[in-house]
Amino acid sequence: MTRARAHAQILLACLFVAGLGIRAYHLQDPPLDFHPTRQYHSAVIARGCYDRAAAGRSDRARRIAIANGASRPVIEPRIMEVLACGEYRPIREEQLWIPRFFSSLFWVIGAADSPCSPFEPAHPWAP
Repeated sequence: MTRARAHAQILLACLFVAGLGIRAYHLQDPPLDFHPTRQYHSAVIARGCYDRAAAGRSDRARRIAIANGASRPVIEPRIMEVLACGEYRPIREEQLWIPRFFSSLFWVIGAADSPCSPFEPAHPWAP
């Protein structure tokens, strides 16, 4: 590895950490800052998934949340909703910052694996 490439990797890693830090600053704000309809849609689906196995909720509240989550059309794969649901269960409550953190993390991982990145590609067929 050349010295210039090593410097580029260090600089890019610092930019990624700074990007995550900037995103983490407003991580716990209400999720209505960008495309609120989509964020509400995802939150309702994740809540319906979580309420299927959640303890401590009234039966009526559980039925309503599950029905609301099931009534939403599938407009994209429910990857973030399933990840959020899986993280809500161990902490036993909904925390809307969890899917926002996953979203930020996935953006950084995607940027690190982009063709413009000085990092080695994660897959052998990459240029």
